[in-house]
Amino acid sequence: MARNVSVALAVIVAFFYLSAGAQEKAEDVTLRIVKYDGLKDEVLKNRGKVVLIDFWADFCLPCKIAFPHTVELHRKFESKGLAVISVALDSLAEEPKQVEEKVLKFLKKQKATFPNLLLHESEDFWQKKFRMDGPPCMYVFNRQGKWTQLSAQELDDQPKRLDRLIEDLLAEK
Repeated sequence: MARNVSVALAVIVAFFYLSAGAQEKAEDVTLRIVKYDGLKDEVLKNRGKVVLIDFWADFCLPCKIAFPHTVELHRKFESKGLAVISVALDSLAEEPKQVEEKVLKFLKKQKATFPNLLLHESEDFWQKKFRMDGPPCMYVFNRQGKWTQLSAQELDDQPKRLDRLIEDLLAEK
């Protein structure tokens, strides 16, 4: 009987220990405001990995609906060589502190513990640079740095396309 109580106690302690760790992980969510070069540096430091960049914005409902899947992909494939970077495209032109707080609040709620960037560039700049009209948009880089762009239309038409692409790229060496 005492042995059963000891085992049960050990299981309960382990459960609370692991739960506390998971809660702390949510607190590890950070947000950096960067220019384009900061994003470029973040991608380059992950060379040799498959890199998923999720371009999103707080004002974009489809982005926010899809974001939990990005978090899920990170959790599922990080140990296999996937690096995830989220890039918020919200404008910092007016009320930058409020924008930063709103974006960070969303990221914390999602427990997005990967690098999260808030791009401090004009809409014209990022539309031309990233060849997109607006979010949602994802870029996936293979281990050699070659990229594939997935638009909102492609992601809507083939929701499992992103998963298959990442799995295929992770399988390549």
